[in-house]
Amino acid sequence: MRPHPLISSKALLRIAARILAAEAEQTGNLRLQAALYNLKTTALNAVDILPPPHATRFISVDAQGLTAVRKPGQILYVVYGGAGGAQAGAFFPSGENGTLITPDAAQARP
Repeated sequence: MRPHPLISSKALLRIAARILAAEAEQTGNLRLQAALYNLKTTALNAVDILPPPHATRFISVDAQGLTAVRKPGQILYVVYGGAGGAQAGAFFPSGENGTLITPDAAQARP
């Protein structure tokens, strides 16, 4: 028996793939800039893989070539600049909309 995909619409799946590709390009560019300009970086939690000059990996993947798995609260913790309980900051100075808007600092530390 074949499992059912989480996204059954091919149109939505294509859009999700394009969003993922855009996020990957943005992350890659940020890591490249950090390495080129010797910028200080710090890990926000245990799943972070630092770029050079503080580590040796230009791409943030594990030994199997996979990215870290994060819960929604962990993602918000990162994009709000490591501020637990905040509803805005860093990449989203005006905050977000929807039902998942507040990071949980406890979630950010797996």
